[in-house]
This record gives sequence, structure tokens and C-alpha cells, in this order.
Amino acid sequence: MSVIKVLGAYSTIDCARGTSSYLISPSVAIDAGNLLRGLGEEAVLIDHIILTHCHMEHICDIPFLIDLFYTQRKTPLNIYGLSHTMQHFQAHIFNNDIWPDFSKIHLVNSDQPSVIFHEIKPHAPFKIGDILLKPILTTHVVPTVGYVITKENSTIYLAGDTHICDAIWNEINGNKNISTVIVECTYPTAMTELAKTHGHLTPTLLREELLKLKRGDVNFYITHLNPMLAGSIIYELSNHPMTVDMIVLDDADEIKI
Repeated sequence: MSVIKVLGAYSTIDCARGTSSYLISPSVAIDAGNLLRGLGEEAVLIDHIILTHCHMEHICDIPFLIDLFYTQRKTPLNIYGLSHTMQHFQAHIFNNDIWPDFSKIHLVNSDQPSVIFHEIKPHAPFKIGDILLKPILTTHVVPTVGYVITKENSTIYLAGDTHICDAIWNEINGNKNISTVIVECTYPTAMTELAKTHGHLTPTLLREELLKLKRGDVNFYITHLNPMLAGSIIYELSNHPMTVDMIVLDDADEIKI
């Protein structure tokens, strides 16, 4: 059985909760919102970070991760993402003003770079070790993908940040190997206009999206709640039942698939 560890399950940081990050193997993470607090010293084992997009809550631990463990690393830190994601991360984070450009800094006593960027393409599967990943574009305010992740003959779909998006449901309906879906719900229904502006879902929008689902054999998890609004979102989800059962994720949860 494969396990996905939720390192960060929220859309913004507060004093107790972290932002989007999922450990899919000891060395591979999707997004980097809470790698250090989520893993502690085991964060040194991370060799691959696969990004959904360039927003801060998905990338914020990368500069600290490479800086903290720089002298301990023997191999480069590999970062994967869309062209837009890679360009904006390098232009606005690793730009030698906000943070040193570690892609131009060699590992200690090595001619290898500390960080290597890898561009991915929508709908073009790629492998990291024995993990197969297929990026699926979502409907967000910047180019964003979710990932269909296949590991140990199990398939999970981390749908990524999104507003209304037919591609997500088409993938779930068409890929019968998907047994588990992690989908966002960032704002309560009272903030629907903000959700539309920011490219996110509310309980009501999610309920409408679920009408596109043609299967009854998928497990659903909810992520990316705004922590200050989580109570209202969970109340809506609990008191206005969806067409499928859903579990709201928290930091340190584990998903067995």
C-alpha cells in the first residue's frame, strides 16, 4: 500500500498550520509550502520538488531548504514545473536580490549545481524513479497543473489550485485507475466572488463541479482551506452534504491508497 503524507494542507500560513506540500516518497515532494516544519531534519532527504505553480504558498520553503542543507547535500535539488513556473521562480526568487541563485552555485567540493530546474509539459507524463506523474492543467489565475500520480500500482489525483475546470472531471471519469482525489476548497460560499477572482473553489462551487463526476468508486479529500475561514468551510461541507463523502485534510495526515 502506498502512502501520501500531507505536510501542509492550507492556503496560507498561520502560527500552527502550513501551506500546500505533499510527500509522495522520502525524496519526492509535490509543492514546498511546509517541508521544513513538516519533515524536520528529514527534509534533507528531499531531492525532487514538483511544483503545481508559482504562488508563494506552494514554493516558500525552497529557498530555506537549499540554504539550510547546502553543506550536507551531495546531489542537486531538482525542481520541476511548467515553463511559467520556472521562469517566475528564477526571476523573482533566485534572482540574487531576493535570494541567491543556487542554480548558479555549485555543491560543496563539486562541479554540480546546487539546484537544477526541469521544465514539464501539460499532459506529458514523466517519471521520477518508480513514480509516474501526469500534469493536468487547471483553471487558476496563473498557469497551474495538478498531477495524476501512479506509485506501486496505485493512482491518486492531486488536482491542484483551481476554479471551475472540466479537465479535472474528464480525467477522473476517463482514468479508471484513479482511486483517490485531493481537491481544493479555499473559501466559504459567501466569498464566491473572491474565489472567482483568485481562481479557487467554495463548497457550493465544488458541489456543482461534482455533478460532472460519472463514477461512484473514488475517495475524495479536501485541501487548501484558508485557516481563518476553515470553520465556515467545514460547517458548509458537513451541513450541506456533497454527492460523495469527503474528508478534510490537516497537516500531518496520511492518505493510504
